[in-house]
Amino acid sequence: MSRQVISSRQLALIIASSIITAGIIVDPQQLARSTGHDAIFTYSLSLLLSFIVCYFFYSLSKKFPGKNLFEISFIVAGKWGGGIINILVLLNIWFIFARDSFATTMFLRATLLQKTPPEILIMLFILVMVYYGKSSIEVISRVNEIVFPFAFVIILFFPLLLVNEIQASQWEPVFTQTPAQLALGSILNSIRFGDLIVFGAFLHTVQNAKHLLTGFRLGVILSAFSLTIVIATAIAVFGADILARLNFPIYSLVAQINITDFMDRVDVFAFSIYFPAAIINVVVSFTAFIIGISAFTSKNDPTLLSLSTGWFLLLTILITFTNFVELGRFTFYSYPAYVIVVQPLLFLLLFFLAKRHPSVPIPQTASQSKSSTADQRNNRSGKPPKPLGYWIRVTNISILSSMLLLILGMTISYISPWIRTFCAIGYGACLILALFSVVKEKKRAEAG
Repeated sequence: MSRQVISSRQLALIIASSIITAGIIVDPQQLARSTGHDAIFTYSLSLLLSFIVCYFFYSLSKKFPGKNLFEISFIVAGKWGGGIINILVLLNIWFIFARDSFATTMFLRATLLQKTPPEILIMLFILVMVYYGKSSIEVISRVNEIVFPFAFVIILFFPLLLVNEIQASQWEPVFTQTPAQLALGSILNSIRFGDLIVFGAFLHTVQNAKHLLTGFRLGVILSAFSLTIVIATAIAVFGADILARLNFPIYSLVAQINITDFMDRVDVFAFSIYFPAAIINVVVSFTAFIIGISAFTSKNDPTLLSLSTGWFLLLTILITFTNFVELGRFTFYSYPAYVIVVQPLLFLLLFFLAKRHPSVPIPQTASQSKSSTADQRNNRSGKPPKPLGYWIRVTNISILSSMLLLILGMTISYISPWIRTFCAIGYGACLILALFSVVKEKKRAEAG
């Protein structure tokens, strides 16, 4: 079987698409309940923890090029130890798949297909999963490259599209929650970014470790930036108290968009973009699941397991949740407990076992030679570009600065409202700077 290869840009976009489409349905409501107006500032801790996961995957990919997380587990922990680790990872991926499938189904049923039985919707989801499961991550990433930019543009223009509904006074006052409440909201966001474990199944699809690292970092920052815009806009339109009571805040938010009298159904266009992105999110976790299952078998082609695994997962989803309340309890109580307890232990265990294992040599490919030649050609004229390490430091400093501004806002904002305003604006500026620098990271890594 030929090796599947995706670019760092494709990896970043598919990570961003998965996190955004999964978090945009119910997360704004839960964050507004836990942190009120300060829900906007709950992404710094998520980004720091996500960067740790990114470096973990980077170290594994650098030491075991061409191997995914399941194969690496068997290499470093043996047949039985690797099997236990992979079962725990598969269980985590199944949680993500079942949660996102049921959440998207309930969203469809509550907004558009109210009289359609949920079993029919889930069965249609599984049929799509089986169809894409017989292809490859390359096909999924190419479809996502078409869909995600439209979804991102809609999110980016939310403040402009809703300018008539936005009340700036709804954002105030900021930094009024206790540190414990802000920490709770940050932990909830961190759990959402814990879904990055799904992409451990695709470590072998990226050309080299540097591309993998920059792709992961761009994906998580793009996700945090987009979700911050959504939450900030929702609070400005509804207020934190009303937002905490809305079951599907994003639907209510898009329904408020009215562009003159003849374009009052923008929600139809917006959700025609959202649904393919949501399907891609579930397809990614399904593909990761069958890759993990194939690691236990002698079959090198995971697409052969697509049909049987799809029907098996259909049965498990139907008996897992019965209503939206159970889904919410699982998403914000049971699943976070599993992630907090299991994921750090798995990552630490694999990290130390990998350090003791000898490295696999990295072959020099023709594409790497071409990229190095192109980089030398670009350096002949003008000033040499900044190295990759420079932009990585800029991104890290930006995220650390945003956390510092949050700490200042929580501790000394009572002195003057100007301090609150400065810390809030500075937090947004740090996110924008981090997004700019991480794009530079990706370009520098691709240049060689």
